[in-house]
Amino acid sequence: MDAELPKAQVSRPARGWEDAVALTGFILVAVGQASNQVLARGLAGSVPPFSLAFFRWSIIAIGLAPFAIAAIRDGKIPLAQNLWPIFAAGFLGMFRAAARSTSPASRPRRSTSR
Repeated sequence: MDAELPKAQVSRPARGWEDAVALTGFILVAVGQASNQVLARGLAGSVPPFSLAFFRWSIIAIGLAPFAIAAIRDGKIPLAQNLWPIFAAGFLGMFRAAARSTSPASRPRRSTSR
């Protein structure tokens, strides 16, 4: 005797502008990475790497600031408890990455053998 069980209702989140925002975000990330590579190649030798990284991250910070500030004000991000570890990780990570990319040891070596 097989009695039919009621089917569970699956609720999906509203799909409207959220999908458009997500797709736009993916496209902007891809365009940003591609244009960053082109810009870095074109400016190699004329703009110091530290300046290029500074302006790149400044533009990103300005673009994300409204979203981050709103999340912090709403209490979604416990920033006060983690302020110093966040600053330390950002400071050390940026300088370590920039120093590694500009140090003579990170440059490709030319082979002396023919």
